Amino acid sequence: MIGLADEANPIRSLTLPHPILPVSETLDSQTLAALSERYTPTEFAAATKPGLVRAMMAQHPDCEQVIYLAPDAFIYQPLTAVLSELATAQMLLTPHLTAPPADGLFPDEKYLQNVGLYSADFLGLHQSEETERMLLWWENRVQTRAQVDFCESLCLDQIWLMHLPALFNGVRIIKDRRWHRAIWNWHEPLKKGEEPPLWVNFKGLYNQDEGLFVHQTRLKLTRYPALQQLLTEYRAGVTTRQQSAFEQAPAFGQQPEPPVVRGWKRQAALTLRSVATYVETVDVPAIH
Repeated sequence: MIGLADEANPIRSLTLPHPILPVSETLDSQTLAALSERYTPTEFAAATKPGLVRAMMAQHPDCEQVIYLAPDAFIYQPLTAVLSELATAQMLLTPHLTAPPADGLFPDEKYLQNVGLYSADFLGLHQSEETERMLLWWENRVQTRAQVDFCESLCLDQIWLMHLPALFNGVRIIKDRRWHRAIWNWHEPLKKGEEPPLWVNFKGLYNQDEGLFVHQTRLKLTRYPALQQLLTEYRAGVTTRQQSAFEQAPAFGQQPEPPVVRGWKRQAALTLRSVATYVETVDVPAIH
């Protein structure tokens, strides 16, 4: 199924291989309008994700194992390993990093404390009371606290996943790097002789302005010909399936997306911010 955090009519006119569940069928009009007014389109999608997942599971109560993947993911191998893990776990998480970086590049562990240790672009879920309890808790948190505000320790729906191992039973952290290859972990090599990845998340690769790692300095595509080839094939696939309905502005999320600033402009902004902080906090001696 496709969970759609947008207006359904333009998409429903298309011939798609999967049924669509629009967010308007999971939220009442008052809540939908309030979330749209509060958030940017990116934040709105994060704030409505747990509810969409809950609604999908409610529509298919006999489906014991549920896999959520972000639309940026491309599956290369059968997901039997995921289903096997869900036979004995309630929830599956994939960490952004499985080894501490020692190269001085960005992002580092401190940044992951701002955006979350586990990627919300994948979830493995086993239908159970414990999973339902987690989704209700998650939905409650993101409806009012899904904004990107590092000063308030908030970052979309993803930051909340850090609490799952402590607050809920049956949570398993998967460190098998074949599961979730992406811009944030491609530098971590697969073990010799391992099969290709199960899926690759192209967020931040297909469009450099998407995602939470737009300022990353670790992954250089020129160093990874295999990834370059996969990205080329992925771009071709997206182009082949492109529809005019996909180009329309999001119907929900009325707040503007913050612009992505790079290069000397970003450095100048950081410097000016540092100067402003110094001026506001410097201890000025009183003159009598």
